[in-house]
Amino acid sequence: MTRLRKLVAQILKHLGFRKGILSVAILDDAGIRPMNRRYLKHDRATDVMAFGYAGCDPFGVLGDIAISAETVRRQAVRYGHSFFYELVFCLCHGILHLSGMEDRTVRGKRGMDRRQTAILKSIGVTPLFFKNNKNKKGV
Repeated sequence: MTRLRKLVAQILKHLGFRKGILSVAILDDAGIRPMNRRYLKHDRATDVMAFGYAGCDPFGVLGDIAISAETVRRQAVRYGHSFFYELVFCLCHGILHLSGMEDRTVRGKRGMDRRQTAILKSIGVTPLFFKNNKNKKGV
């Protein structure tokens, strides 16, 4: 089992999922942009999208998560994180969406950010800040 797969399993366990199937697609901006345009009506690339099937799949499929590695890389540079931390942060974000959390409001976004950070810390994933980053915003 890869490190990323183990971390996803730990995030799911932390959220109380005992069983389930989750698919994760790592794409580029060109791959995620049409999805963002079609499903969210935003004609731009995004970091992560989640498509849940809870309540309608008798086989335990939790959903699908799509992540743009290009956007994740830009965000990692902007926030001063390692690429890996930002990738796991986005995975956790998608999983939280699948568990019912929303970030459409400022309050919801703050709550999700706090929850993601707490979950990642609890499973031993912490940001690596780079000294040359001008933006020291922690996420």
